[in-house]
Amino acid sequence: MFKGIVFFIKNGWKYDKLYIIWRLLFQFINSLIPIVAVIIPKYMIDELMGAQNVSKLTLYVAVLAGYTLIATCLSNYWNWDAFSRRCRVSAEFDSDLHRRLAEADFERLEDPHFLDMQEKAKKFLYCDWHGFGYLLDCAMMIIGQCFTLIGISAVIITLDWRIIVIFVISLIISTKLEGIQKKKAMRLSQEISRDQRGWQYYSELFEDFSYGKEIRMNCIQNWLLSRERGYFTKVNSNLKQQNDTYIKAGNLGALFTFLQQIIAYGYLLACIVQGAISIGSFTMYTSAVTAFASSFRRVMESIIEIRAYDMYYDDLNEYLDLDVNKNLKILEIGCGPGALASALHRWYPYAEITAVDRDSEFIRFATEHEPEVNFVEGDATALPFEDNTFDVTISNTVAEHIEPSKFYGEQVRVLKRGGVCLVLSSRKGIHINPKCTTSNEYERQFWKKAEQYNDSMDRFAVCKYPMSEAEIPTVMAEYGFSNISTGFITVDLTPDNPRFSVSLALDMINANRYTALDAIESVLHTMPEHFTTQEVEEMKRLANAKYDVRIEQYKRGEKQWDTNVSIIMVIRGIK
Repeated sequence: MFKGIVFFIKNGWKYDKLYIIWRLLFQFINSLIPIVAVIIPKYMIDELMGAQNVSKLTLYVAVLAGYTLIATCLSNYWNWDAFSRRCRVSAEFDSDLHRRLAEADFERLEDPHFLDMQEKAKKFLYCDWHGFGYLLDCAMMIIGQCFTLIGISAVIITLDWRIIVIFVISLIISTKLEGIQKKKAMRLSQEISRDQRGWQYYSELFEDFSYGKEIRMNCIQNWLLSRERGYFTKVNSNLKQQNDTYIKAGNLGALFTFLQQIIAYGYLLACIVQGAISIGSFTMYTSAVTAFASSFRRVMESIIEIRAYDMYYDDLNEYLDLDVNKNLKILEIGCGPGALASALHRWYPYAEITAVDRDSEFIRFATEHEPEVNFVEGDATALPFEDNTFDVTISNTVAEHIEPSKFYGEQVRVLKRGGVCLVLSSRKGIHINPKCTTSNEYERQFWKKAEQYNDSMDRFAVCKYPMSEAEIPTVMAEYGFSNISTGFITVDLTPDNPRFSVSLALDMINANRYTALDAIESVLHTMPEHFTTQEVEEMKRLANAKYDVRIEQYKRGEKQWDTNVSIIMVIRGIK
């Protein structure tokens, strides 16, 4: 029970120390009000029934009214200022949590277990509608009410200590029975949270107009409505059961309160009839008994609340201990100049990123531009790493160039048990060039000659092992991976699409320009004996001129609807 309270105290102290101090002072000063309200009227009544000394009566009134005024003013300040500070603490905590979420493994954020754990963690943090820090308020209330109980007990003991024993026993039994009912309600609350998430999902489908066309075209509105109805029927049924348990708990509390009052007031009336106590004492003891029962019940109810929500603390602990990848080891295979490895470092700043490629020039370039990543020269068929080293391996358009048994076999070897293999494979997309880039006779002859002498496919084993969308996951399973799943990423680059900004559209056109220039430049590197520098420079001049025309067309609003739609298949397997 205390772990959760310690959590709130630590975070409150971390973000705003006065929040904790104000809550303690608020409870302390309020704990004395019932004690003063019980004792002072006794002396006032006795004085009125006796000597009627005006000075004493004035003093008693001044003490009672003065303390109440001062306590109320201080209490009001500490309470509302603490609430403001509580909001600030909540905002700071949420900000810190959001930072953790931003750095967590993206896949976990969509995992059903994680989402259930998130709901339970929120139950602990925000206690349904009570708000952040409610359990800390409950704990502080226990401290304040304990001060009250000590003072009231001292008053009651002067009459008969057995009254306290009877009250304590009856209150413990009462709160125990109420606690059983409230635990049932909290268990139902877990089911309600889970079903509410399903209900919300289907509700949002209907409320999001972007899905409207698909829902109508596929005639699935009735099916979706039935699914939504199934969830909200379960939610309402469980809410009804939950409210019934609260009714039972409340009725039990009322019954025991009735019994306590019968015992206490009966005993006090007997005492006053026998002349054992004065009218003033009777007033004091009745007030003390009522205050004692009220304070004790608040203590027990707060304990029940804390224990009820404390059952979610372990979920909170796991939720806060998000995998921020501090110990995660990721290996990129075939990293090239390091673009993906650099992105992985940005996405997972606490992970240890290693990237390997057999091209020493790529490794040199990547190391200079991304020093935080460990770039290593090596072959994917004989990875220069120990067995069971990495948590994740990832490759982008590499699998089709390497013999599968070596490619996947090496990843199985270097991955830890339970490690994840991610393979990104480009699929056939859609490529439509603008008319202004149509090749002239000089260009056609250049590329015909390049095709005639190009042996890079054989020399570098380029796309020597192509596989279909069905073959890749099959081969992964064959070489030792399980729980294989697939997905597709579509990237649509159409400069004339109005949803793209001007700067982004120009970037798309220039990206095509640079791709064309790289292709031309590669000819000189791979076939230097067949092409001159002058030929290559002329080709580059022609390419630049074409894309300059395309940019002018875009700026004039002359739509060409050239497009590049890339489709990337993502295959995931676990060792």
